[in-house]
Amino acid sequence: MTYKQHTTRKSRWIVTGNGEFVSQHNSSFEAGESAANWSASNGGAIANIEPPAYEVYIDMGSVTVPEEEEEVVVSSSSATPEEEEVVVSSSSAAPVVPPVTNPNPPATGVMLTPGAGLPTPMPSLNIIGDVDEVAIANWNVVPERQLFGDFNAGVVAHHVDGIDHVAFSLDGGPWKLIKTPSINPRTNCEEYWATIPEGSGWRELRAVAVPTKGKPKSLPTTRLYAGENEELFREIVLEAGTHDGGQLMNSVGEHREGWVTIRAAEGVERNKVIIIGNMRTSRDMQLRFEGITRKLGQWDEHNGSKNWSVKWWFDNCRIEGNTRSRWIVHESGRQYYTDTTITDMQTTFSGATLLARNVVIERGWEDICRTFGMMVNVRINKLYQGEFSTYHADVFQWHGAVLSNFIAQDVSSPITRGQGLFTGDMQNSAFLRVNLDIDQQPNKFYYSLQMQGETKNVLLKDCGLSPGILRVDKGFSADRLVLDNVAIPQHANIPGVEIRN
Repeated sequence: MTYKQHTTRKSRWIVTGNGEFVSQHNSSFEAGESAANWSASNGGAIANIEPPAYEVYIDMGSVTVPEEEEEVVVSSSSATPEEEEVVVSSSSAAPVVPPVTNPNPPATGVMLTPGAGLPTPMPSLNIIGDVDEVAIANWNVVPERQLFGDFNAGVVAHHVDGIDHVAFSLDGGPWKLIKTPSINPRTNCEEYWATIPEGSGWRELRAVAVPTKGKPKSLPTTRLYAGENEELFREIVLEAGTHDGGQLMNSVGEHREGWVTIRAAEGVERNKVIIIGNMRTSRDMQLRFEGITRKLGQWDEHNGSKNWSVKWWFDNCRIEGNTRSRWIVHESGRQYYTDTTITDMQTTFSGATLLARNVVIERGWEDICRTFGMMVNVRINKLYQGEFSTYHADVFQWHGAVLSNFIAQDVSSPITRGQGLFTGDMQNSAFLRVNLDIDQQPNKFYYSLQMQGETKNVLLKDCGLSPGILRVDKGFSADRLVLDNVAIPQHANIPGVEIRN
């Protein structure tokens, strides 16, 4: 089989530590600095620096790839991801879970019953049926946030063979099953959700995503705080005007539980409260911005630090970059973006585990997502490198690390002058209703879907990702890649690729 080669893989330096992805960089100097800081933060453990693995090619002519003759074979792996909390036995019996009350509740409006505290660790959750692919699931909740009144908490969950239910337990109380995903009115996202009743103090929420067959996934316990607590949830209120980010950071100090909120004063529009300047910090903190505009300047002017304990949350904010803005947050533990608008960034999401929900990206000019986590209800109005970058643009691009447990749901980009889903090694991930329209330019050819490397337990469902190609010449192999209502890419007749249309 012959096709035109139009590879435009970017060259980057990758830093890994303890076998896990740490960061990626445009230069060896940045990578060395990141590796040194990660090592210092992890007791002197050695961080590895991997040089760029691919050159950049532009229209190198034709490449001939032997066409696979075999029938499609659906294979599976018994390996358990490192982050997986589920203990799996070889039995095909139904999963062993705590006793369930109300086993057939309606799809929405299920009120959780709190218990007296966390139970003992989860019992073993057995493989169901004759496949062992793990469920793919993430919380659609910012942890340690403050609650007032009843609160709808949800999980986005998928599996190559379908999800049977998600079970929730509050404060060690009885497990309740949600059988059908629906729109959570709090998030406006399709998810499995239940309601935490009004209470006081810390609440501990657990969830288990159980597939129709395969391996259940126990999500990490998430803590939420109900009621007032001025110490845990300190506020810094800003009037209209321009404020120095460095001074704001110095006023916060360390804040390891709850969230410090920097917000606009009541009645002041977010475009009237502007934060500028460098906001790097080495202090442990959880910092939330609410209803403000963050303006980023030069390459080294950003939020973030070399401290992986720092967490950033932008809620109902506007984030503006310019032609020299490299990223929003650089190297921190977690990033949360909810109901926020972002524009003019080289890399929109990078350097941490991500939750991006109800986000509009007006314009990106290199990559939108290079990190792990979840994007749900995200629209990219325009992705175009223009005069700002010599690299081509990607909506999703991972290089040098194994992507695991990533979810993109209801993500769209009507104008993409670059590539769409550009993957290397990937496992235990799902893409649902991801629609990326490629704006082809003269003398250029971009793929909406280009997959390379080892792909294991990955679901693409109801996605507009055409044209697409599976790059067997770049090491693509499949251990259960399911394409469900997705345009069939080139070379789809590969063992381990399953087509459902």
